[in-house]
Amino acid sequence: MAATLNRQRSLARFRDEEFDLAVIGAGINGAAVARDASMRGLKVALIDRGDFAGATSSRSSKLIHGGFRYLPQGQFKLVYEALRERERLRHRTAPHLVHPIQFLFPVYRKRGFNRFTMAMGLTLYDLFARMPFKEWHSSLNASEVRETEPALSREGLTGGAMYFDAWADDARVTFENVLDADLHGAAVANYAAVENFNMTDGKIASASVRDLLGGSVCEVRAKKFLNAAGPWVDDIRRMDDPASKPCVRLTKGVHLV
Repeated sequence: MAATLNRQRSLARFRDEEFDLAVIGAGINGAAVARDASMRGLKVALIDRGDFAGATSSRSSKLIHGGFRYLPQGQFKLVYEALRERERLRHRTAPHLVHPIQFLFPVYRKRGFNRFTMAMGLTLYDLFARMPFKEWHSSLNASEVRETEPALSREGLTGGAMYFDAWADDARVTFENVLDADLHGAAVANYAAVENFNMTDGKIASASVRDLLGGSVCEVRAKKFLNAAGPWVDDIRRMDDPASKPCVRLTKGVHLV
């Protein structure tokens, strides 16, 4: 059965139905929550004021990784769970979107890990992921690293390693979560902006949502509201409590390829 989004039908459902959960924000977090909740039988509304994956979730590093850098911090459970999810995406839920990508990690004298520590860490990384042998990491000596990437600085270079993580089309992964939420019964609409909340007995009873294309406003009623607005999460919080202090610190990473 193919999923087909019908925005007008979803807007009509916003007006006419009461939902178990209303998710504000259709980036990867909101879309994945809406999908998961819908698959569990909850009645879900998913609302986004712009396009699906229109902000952070289409401007990521495109990596689906296990978090190798968290191993030295002792966060083994986090790395294990991230790697299991990576492999689930690669082989079960999104093999058409998530693909292996190989990394070269050079090792320099007195800078970060030595070759032995790197090899031990990557062995653990591959074991956690249950990687097939053909995708296991390989250790390289200095000459092999230089041959693989001649542009690297040679001063202090002692060796390195090649290992696999994964990359994906982040926007498409997000959109397919939206589609699957719709397929499992969620009411999904983009270009629908939450303007304020309506309270009953001190709790949010509904949200006033404006159709940014048609101009009409409706009240979306739900038992629970989830704020997944990404960089705008504090804007949504202030609709509930104008005195709330910021809880999000924005960051930006730059990747050179």
